[in-house]
Amino acid sequence: MRSLDPLATLAFLAAATKRIALGTAVLNLPFRPALVTAKWLATVQDLSGGRVRIGVGTGWMDEEFRALGLDPKRRTMTDESLALLHRCFEDEVVEVNGQEIVFQPRPVRPPIYVGGWPPYALRRAVRFGDGWIPAGIEPTELKPAIAQLRELSEAAGRRALEVVAMKTLPLA
Repeated sequence: MRSLDPLATLAFLAAATKRIALGTAVLNLPFRPALVTAKWLATVQDLSGGRVRIGVGTGWMDEEFRALGLDPKRRTMTDESLALLHRCFEDEVVEVNGQEIVFQPRPVRPPIYVGGWPPYALRRAVRFGDGWIPAGIEPTELKPAIAQLRELSEAAGRRALEVVAMKTLPLA
């Protein structure tokens, strides 16, 4: 099975296309350094003219973490990565690991869609995202989770977040 790096693929597609939206569903944030990820996203967002939509996740397979030499408890770093991503797109000077850096380019932040299962992904989506990508939930079973997402959004003083449901289609 061919598996390309998602951010390099987005950069390629940004150069090869002019109008289509570009995105991931999902980019596992604990697998990548947060600042490098923010730089890739800002670069592709800038070069594509603002066409990026980013789906993010925490990773769920312990085997993937082991293959990368990471502790599966690193999933908790997703919130830290998302917070840094927001700071990089909001401020020209960003503090990372006690060091101030100038973050450029700084285009409009791409919409962030948080992938995963309720309740954790819903809380993370309300805190950091513009939407939610349900994982492993049949579209016909989404109603209770969407209601919970709306409740959490309302409690946080946010508008209802977008839900991007995906389903694998048979290629035949």
